[in-house]
Formats: sequence, structure tokens, C-alpha cells
Amino acid sequence: MSENAVLENENKDKNSKSKNFKYIKSAVKNKGRGNTIGKIACSTFFVNQTTKIKHIVSELNTAPEILELGIVNDENISLGIILRKKLFNILGKRYGQDILENKTIAEILETGHLSDIITHPLYFYEDRNIFSVIKEINPTLQKTERIRFSIVDQEKKYVGIFTNIDILLY
Repeated sequence: MSENAVLENENKDKNSKSKNFKYIKSAVKNKGRGNTIGKIACSTFFVNQTTKIKHIVSELNTAPEILELGIVNDENISLGIILRKKLFNILGKRYGQDILENKTIAEILETGHLSDIITHPLYFYEDRNIFSVIKEINPTLQKTERIRFSIVDQEKKYVGIFTNIDILLY
């Protein structure tokens, strides 16, 4: 993929195709040839780092199937992953919503105080062979918790997310 094409409202992902998101976007899923890692992305959803938490939460509340979101800058360069469950857990704590709702992801990234809702996983290029990725992440395949990895194109633009579980199911 030469440019990270973005589908805003025509997203073809299984459960969210009818959603009309303003802030959550979706990258085009890799349909290339061969056994590439880009083909097994479990999520292609992402948000810009300038998005306020309250807007993300509002849209996530209408899409319970979205478990994680990629975070990108204005050039769609992948910056990390925001985890739905951890975000909602922090918002549910005393003063959590008051403190976070008007902050942007960029502000959270800058302070680093809430690093548990945003992860900075390993990334793999979308055209990388799945079997070479398996060799590289083999120790994580033994773990039972979901471990997320970013998928990027050759310019490090966000393409999607896959997990250790996705590899095992492949």
C-alpha cells in the first residue's frame, strides 16, 4: 500500500460497517498476495492523537466490538494503541472522567502518567511473511493474555493491529 488509504464511513469491518464515526477511522485492510501479516489484522480502527478522550468514549460506547484503537499523528504514522478496557477502567475510577474527558491523546502521551491505557507495541510491516513474524514473537505465543502488535506500511503509517491470539488462530 503506497498510501494509507482511509475509509471513514464506508468501513467494511464486520460489526461496525453501519457505524457513522466522526473521530474513529479505519484503514484499508491488506488484500495483497501471500501469507503476509497485514492479512490477519483483527482491527483497523484508529484515532488521531489530537482527539479528545470524551469523543473517543462517545463513539466506543456505540461500538462494543472495538477492543483497541491505533493512535496516529497527522501523517497517519502509528504512535501506539489505546486499549478500550483499560481506558474505561480508568474513567470509572473516582474523578477519572473529570480528569480525562477533555484531554487529548497527545496530552496523555506527553505526560506519560496514564501509560497503562496506551501501549507502544512492537510493529511489523504489513507485507512481512507471517511465518517470520511467528519465529520472532514465539515466546509471546505461549501467553494466555492478549498481546497486541501494530501493523504499518513501509512509511510506518498505521495499517492495523494483530494479537498473539490472531497468530495462533491463523
